[in-house]
Amino acid sequence: MTAATPPGITARNANRPLVSVGIPTFNRPEGLRRILECLAAQSYGQLEIIVSDNASPGKETGLVVRDFMSRDSRFKYYRQRENRGPLFNFRFVLEQSSGEYFMWAADDDRLHSRFVEVLMGHFVNGDDSIVAIACEAQYTVRDEAQPLVREGVQFYGTKFDSAYDRVRHVIQNGYGNLWYSIYKKRALFRNNRVVFDRLTSTSLNEIPYFIQVAESGNWCVVPEVLFYKETTQQIYLRARWEAEGGHFEERFWKRPFSVAISVIYHGKALCAIFASISQLRVVSRRERNRLYLLAVSVLSKHLFRWITNRKPRVLDNW
Repeated sequence: MTAATPPGITARNANRPLVSVGIPTFNRPEGLRRILECLAAQSYGQLEIIVSDNASPGKETGLVVRDFMSRDSRFKYYRQRENRGPLFNFRFVLEQSSGEYFMWAADDDRLHSRFVEVLMGHFVNGDDSIVAIACEAQYTVRDEAQPLVREGVQFYGTKFDSAYDRVRHVIQNGYGNLWYSIYKKRALFRNNRVVFDRLTSTSLNEIPYFIQVAESGNWCVVPEVLFYKETTQQIYLRARWEAEGGHFEERFWKRPFSVAISVIYHGKALCAIFASISQLRVVSRRERNRLYLLAVSVLSKHLFRWITNRKPRVLDNW
């Protein structure tokens, strides 16, 4: 059966740069269907949509993707023979992509229909030094929108001429949703190898990866809300506290366990950040040493605030 002509491909879209979208997934067919619907409805039609199924049980995940493939030739599906972990899956979809631009999409989130068009418009009309563009995200809990947390204020229109200043900025201000940017794909590779390969730690912290991207160029955030992040109420409240500051309420009986986990997490994150900084090639030794000290300072303060549940209030964010 020949797939129908993709509805988003028009003469206007055909002259635009190809954006590859990688979706690592595992056993969340309903969430996967929703993000695929969001991508199929994008006003920017020049897309390549790559789904990598990390050996989900049963056939439902494959059936969801094949339904879209039967109607739209932009969709591609790969099923892994065994579950090789999330990092493998994130790397796999990137390596399969053929676009000049690339983005990851999660199988539990939603995108506004203009997400790609708006972000790509900033690439086309923006500074050549920009290699990654994100937008503000609105958190949802059980599909109900929560009050907006503006996490990207420090990336509104900021530009730096040196790699040192860019890396310093992401160490000080990086946050998880930057991951869901659109990237110039060249920023995700070094010597034809994915930047993940330069990161030897298994830490779940995103900053080591952000450091590698920032070495290549500037990161900016569009103030418009075009991305909707599904999460739990507790994670949302933590994200709000991170941006707003003040006192964070947490049940007393959870504190010993929470503190122990937090100390371990921050220790692993610091080791991973150090390893990433050591891989930088366009900063001097003195600048690398400054970045090491900055990382210690930032994570130490963050750990102390996390343990005490107190952080200086940021009034200009609200």
